[in-house]
Amino acid sequence: MPTGGYQLVTRGVERDGQHAYRPGHPLAEFLIHRAAGRKLDPAAVVFNYGAHPTKLSVVEALRGHRGYLSLTRVSIESLEREDHLVFAAVDDSGTALDQETCDKLFLVDGEISGTTSVPLQIGEQLAESCEAAKAVVLVAVADRNHHFFDQEIEKLERWAEDLKEGLEQELKELDAEIKGLKKQAKLQLDLEAKLALHRQAKEREAERSRKRRALYDAQDEIESKKESLISDVEAKLQQRITAEELFAIRWEVR
Repeated sequence: MPTGGYQLVTRGVERDGQHAYRPGHPLAEFLIHRAAGRKLDPAAVVFNYGAHPTKLSVVEALRGHRGYLSLTRVSIESLEREDHLVFAAVDDSGTALDQETCDKLFLVDGEISGTTSVPLQIGEQLAESCEAAKAVVLVAVADRNHHFFDQEIEKLERWAEDLKEGLEQELKELDAEIKGLKKQAKLQLDLEAKLALHRQAKEREAERSRKRRALYDAQDEIESKKESLISDVEAKLQQRITAEELFAIRWEVR
């Protein structure tokens, strides 16, 4: 990685000689990987809302409150892997905090004030909250998969219908043209002209046969794509779900 100064790409005007720093940069990837691999023991964290520059109503309502919070990474593996971060939190009165409140809480500067441990009963409550939040994630993933499946099937059906209508219209036009050529040939007295018309009719009949085969081939291709889509969705249903607690804290908002 190049040495020198780095500048976040969100900072606006670029400075001369500064390297652009973004999540995909090798240095950023290295630091993220190292941070994600750290083992974090439970800690007491004080969030200083009084110094926060903007209003966060859900966090402001927590000023003077304390409680416990855990963050769990839920990984879902099927055809691809996706990770979801799930909060579980309660205050000392036993009231649960929702995901949005936990998210907003971590927008506020915090400072570690010491080590701590999570009482067994609180740990069980956090685990129950985590399972409930995980269930919400799984429902959302299932709904998204259903929506994706319905959309893809609908696209295939529309494609099949448009293709069928287009080819059937071309076949009708060819049928009419063949019928007209044969009628003209029947009325034609000149043998050479009659043969020429029959030759044209024969060529149109060959073209009609090709169009019919193209229609059958297209229908086979669509059925193949449907089968592939169904197989993909079936594979997604064979999910492997893992959960890993990333950290737990004793929180306080001032």
